Amino acid sequence: MANNKFEEYVGEFYNYLIDYKYEYLQLFSNLEIQIEGWFRGELMCYFEAEKNIKLTTKNREVRISEESGKKVDFKIPIDKQCYWIELKHIIVGEQKSKDKDQSERKKKPTYNIDFYLRDYNPSNIIIDIKKLAMIKDNWSKYVLCFISVNNEAEPDFDVLNALEGSEIGGIKMKIKTKKFNIEKKFGYFLLKVNEKQD
Repeated sequence: MANNKFEEYVGEFYNYLIDYKYEYLQLFSNLEIQIEGWFRGELMCYFEAEKNIKLTTKNREVRISEESGKKVDFKIPIDKQCYWIELKHIIVGEQKSKDKDQSERKKKPTYNIDFYLRDYNPSNIIIDIKKLAMIKDNWSKYVLCFISVNNEAEPDFDVLNALEGSEIGGIKMKIKTKKFNIEKKFGYFLLKVNEKQD
């Protein structure tokens, strides 16, 4: 079955980043920083310029409902279909310690994809999965996660394979795409979230 338009466009956007924005991707990796705002801006510019998708303030930071007050990064219309998108940028590999006391040089902790799928991590992807599952309409819901790697290791996608067909709190997930460019140390995965089953 062919990918839907959004999944196709995300793949093309990834190739665009690899081909034309590599110096930025390399900088983020070298500085060990997560910078989701930059990816949001680039995605919006790409959709407007390359896909002729006119975005307005109504497409960004969209409330799920008045009652919940929770917002989703994007609601993007493509060919009479809407896509709810939560965008993430994660760093895999060593990261600087956030300890205030820099007098002792501590070993940098090393992170992999599974770290971002743990409940105790305040920036975890599960929060976004649960938020998307609250949406009651029938449009498609995705977590789009870009991955920067700051060492020679390739991200361990086994944890994503393990998610396939699994549930978190009754929420079913499906990995639609995952790509990683070893040379450029950059990749992404697209996780489709189904509505919570009651």
